[in-house]
Amino acid sequence: MAAPAFDHSQISLRPLTGPRALLGAGFAVLLRWDERARARAVLAGLDDARLSDLGVTRRAAQIEARKPFWRA
Repeated sequence: MAAPAFDHSQISLRPLTGPRALLGAGFAVLLRWDERARARAVLAGLDDARLSDLGVTRRAAQIEARKPFWRA
């Protein structure tokens, strides 16, 4: 016996508001900060050959890697 079809008409596509929206936005910011911190840590660990492959100087990599995670 097949399961009954799901009734999609009850799904709301309106944007989240209130505490849920705030939590979602906060989580997105945390993810962005984590991604920045990880990318900067990787950048700091690259050797000169890899940086050259990327077209980035050692000095530019150091400047970027020293930025705090919250600064773009």
